[in-house]
Amino acid sequence: MDIMNLKELTQYLKVSESMIRKLVREKSIKFFRIGNRLNFRKADIDEYIDKQCNENYKENKYVMEEVSIKKLK
Repeated sequence: MDIMNLKELTQYLKVSESMIRKLVREKSIKFFRIGNRLNFRKADIDEYIDKQCNENYKENKYVMEEVSIKKLK
């Protein structure tokens, strides 16, 4: 099981520490603490990424369908 700390996760996702902390506050990503340190399982983060990709795909597909319908009118 791969475990990442906050710094490693920022590098993995290529986002700021404040962005990660925001996701934690919103409970958008799974995490656990050892003492006061945030830790993340790589499998959970990869699952989060897959979920985001699927949601974005569905949203983009919907937008493209709406644009196509408007062009036909």
